[in-house]
Amino acid sequence: MATGLLKRNRAKTLKKLWLNISSVAISVHHHLLPFWALSPQTVRELTNLMITDRFNEITAVIIRDGSAKLQEDIIPTHEGMIEGVAKMVTPFAQYLPDMDFAFNLNDECRIAVAWENITALCNSGKSHVPLASDELT
Repeated sequence: MATGLLKRNRAKTLKKLWLNISSVAISVHHHLLPFWALSPQTVRELTNLMITDRFNEITAVIIRDGSAKLQEDIIPTHEGMIEGVAKMVTPFAQYLPDMDFAFNLNDECRIAVAWENITALCNSGKSHVPLASDELT
C-alpha cells in the first residue's frame, strides 16, 4: 500500500487542494471587505446590539480570557448547534483576543444591503485592509 501512495501523482492533488484553499480565501476576503470600512468599536457595538436583543434570533459564542462560552438564554432548539461551534473554537480560543462571534439562528439569510451602500463600503474597506506580513503577531 505504501508503494502505491509513493507512485501517486501528488502534484495534481496538491494543485487541486491549493485552488480550493485559495478560492475559499478569496471568497472570505470578499465577504469581509465591507467590514474593514467600519471601526472596530462600531463592529463591537453593532454585534452587541444584535446579540442582546433576544427577538433578533441571533446568539453568540463569547471568547474571554482564552475561553469560549455560550451566550446565555439561547433558543433551546438551537443550543446544540452553538455548543458545537464552541467546542470547535475551544482548542484554539487561548490564541484569540476577547471577542463575540454572532450567529444567525434562522435558516435563511436576513441581510439585504443596497448595491450603492455595499459598493461604497467595499471601496472604503479596500483602503483599510492591512497589508500582508511575514511576521505573525
